[in-house]
Amino acid sequence: MGKNTDNMNDLLSSRINSPDSPHPETVNSMFSKMMLQMTGFRESVKSNLSYEEVVAILREHLGGLCDIDSLLDKKTNKQEVDADANALFEKLLKELEDEREAERVEMEQYTITDIDELIVWKVGQTIHPALEDSLTKVRVFVEQILENDKESFEEFQDKSAKDKMKVLIYFNKQFYIHKKVWDELSENIHDPLLTNKMIGLMRIDASGLNINKLCKALANNRDLFNAYLG
Repeated sequence: MGKNTDNMNDLLSSRINSPDSPHPETVNSMFSKMMLQMTGFRESVKSNLSYEEVVAILREHLGGLCDIDSLLDKKTNKQEVDADANALFEKLLKELEDEREAERVEMEQYTITDIDELIVWKVGQTIHPALEDSLTKVRVFVEQILENDKESFEEFQDKSAKDKMKVLIYFNKQFYIHKKVWDELSENIHDPLLTNKMIGLMRIDASGLNINKLCKALANNRDLFNAYLG
């Protein structure tokens, strides 16, 4: 058994070019290295053989062991799949870039595009439709509160100026209201449109970050308040 092993080693050694050899691979050395690679051995292969010559060698030496043509078809199909995948990726990337560019162009059409900018909105400035939709929803909530609790608001309007301010302060629990707004409320405490809608705004559940920012902007920006709640 030892003699046969030694003979096999001699045979493989004689057929494998050294990694530093300047000579191109021969059919025998190529085949020998391929057999070694099948056992787990890895070594780079330099060859002047064409694709057709390699196919012929594989058919000659391995044709009786496996379907060479089928393996080659799978390789070709994998290359085709890879090519299709790359083309699809490039298409998706282009579509994403186009969407971002369209979004950028759309955003440039509006003065206010971020919820944090609403608090400094001025009459004449344009607001992005998505933000306008959110402001409209807040108005609907306020109107529903006023409609569903008419009696309480009627009682509120019968109170003294001092008691009305106490009620406003009581409901102001969820977002900050600037002193100048409180001063304006005090000066217009008997304006039912202003005070009722301000209480309605304060009674909205503003625990969420975005709804809190919307309500805060409406409460502190009188122009915004008048445009969307007035």
